[in-house]
Amino acid sequence: YNGVGRLQGRDTIVVKADDGTEQTLKASNIVIATGARPSPIPGMEPDGKKVLTYLDAILQESLPQSAVVIGAGALGLEFATVWNSYGSEITLVEMMPHLAPTEDEEVSIELEKEFKKAGITGLAGHRVLGIDHTDQGVAVRVQSGDEVKTIEAEQALIAIGFKPNSSDIGLEEAGVTLKKGGFVEIDRRMATNVTGIWSIGDVTGELMLAHVASTQGMIVAENIAGE
Repeated sequence: YNGVGRLQGRDTIVVKADDGTEQTLKASNIVIATGARPSPIPGMEPDGKKVLTYLDAILQESLPQSAVVIGAGALGLEFATVWNSYGSEITLVEMMPHLAPTEDEEVSIELEKEFKKAGITGLAGHRVLGIDHTDQGVAVRVQSGDEVKTIEAEQALIAIGFKPNSSDIGLEEAGVTLKKGGFVEIDRRMATNVTGIWSIGDVTGELMLAHVASTQGMIVAENIAGE
């Protein structure tokens, strides 16, 4: 069924197609797997050309000669590593005191050493003030303490995190409990608080990695099957 799905109660989904027609589906079990989208920085919205989301970065067919990666979590570190290995000049900007801020500090410190050896500039403890478009690309203004500086590059990648795709799909009306930030709350069986409604993947915010979502899918399938 191609269309936009919306819960209407515990066991009902209405699917609205592009042509406006609607179909009602019923099921004893429903799995919410709507994923997540990149978190924007207010006033620095991506345009898909000079200021990118991860999806823009994956789909573009040319390599940036230089890029400022804003956010040094898993996503930012991955793109910095890949682009650097292809010869791009990379600057990583992270607001927290270290790169990979959610990892153990010892890990972050060693990672910073290796990135420096690879030629990646890491600016931890820097806040992004704004992104200006230039003829050559972008000028990213950052601040650390009282010092403000501008980094020029061909592109800027926004990699500060994700927001769940949980709004306006009927979760609240169905009584599904959401956690802080709008992520779907689940137990270890991938079950929500509503019997028959389950959830997997990035929309749960448990650990936003593809192999985690795949394993969650296996777990929910086994539980629905009664294994």
